[in-house]
Amino acid sequence: MTGTASGSQDLSPQGVAALVDRAGQILRLHGMTPPWGLLLVGSRALGTGAADSNVNLLVIDPEVSSAQPVGACPGTVRRPTTLCDNIIVEPAHGAPEISIEVVGGAALHRLAEVMAAVEVLDNPDASKLGLPAPDLMEIRLLARLISGTVLEGAGEVAAWRDRMHVSRVPSWYVACTFEVARHYYVRAQAALADGDRLSAALVAHTAAEHLAFCAAVPHGLLLHESKKLGAHIGALRALQSGGPEELPRVLLELEQYLWTPVPELRIRLLAEWADDLLDYLRGKAEFGDAIAFLCGGAR
Repeated sequence: MTGTASGSQDLSPQGVAALVDRAGQILRLHGMTPPWGLLLVGSRALGTGAADSNVNLLVIDPEVSSAQPVGACPGTVRRPTTLCDNIIVEPAHGAPEISIEVVGGAALHRLAEVMAAVEVLDNPDASKLGLPAPDLMEIRLLARLISGTVLEGAGEVAAWRDRMHVSRVPSWYVACTFEVARHYYVRAQAALADGDRLSAALVAHTAAEHLAFCAAVPHGLLLHESKKLGAHIGALRALQSGGPEELPRVLLELEQYLWTPVPELRIRLLAEWADDLLDYLRGKAEFGDAIAFLCGGAR
């Protein structure tokens, strides 16, 4: 995906040098020492940000367990999460906020261990085995590792991308999100059979969301929440308009689904979208292993 100039971070040599220097100063104040991997991530890396969008940076440093201030850190706020330490740099007047996510050794090693199981897709009996199941924050980290622009420490980033099996992540995520959608589709059918029409409609909504996540993967997007789903779908439609390839139906008809209050029609649409999406994926050789997993070995 490409963005407008207003939403792009300055990636000229001078712009990159300034950003790397600023991030390095902040990281050293928080007790860290290079080498580390530094990536520009988020909307500015994807080219979908606005002129005032935050500047989001990802730091990969297996030598730290957390970022701890060792000196005065004026203008910064530390907000730790279960996965990373988030250092917020309060913006100067008119400047965008800078957010630096520091992912340390424990989180990196855990995710690498989880994603090692992605090799299950190479097993002829893969459909009978379990897929790796990182949590949402870890999926977000994988997405940023894949789509981020490396600013510093290319060797460090490449090594961790390899350990996370990022080349297999798109196929894994296609299989994973489709399986989740299939699970909720079955639950929606069961709720409808029990006469619980409200639950059927709500559960079917979750199935539709995951089909949309799945359909976005071939276009370089690992989406894990609906917050910006509409914006991404709109951008994909604009890029594909008049192009040689049509998008999967779920990405073209999602509004129709949301405006359909009848659970029976929602469930019927889900089944049609799922069949259409499988056909779409079969046309892409790079997802053959995911198709084999989803279809019990048939590609």
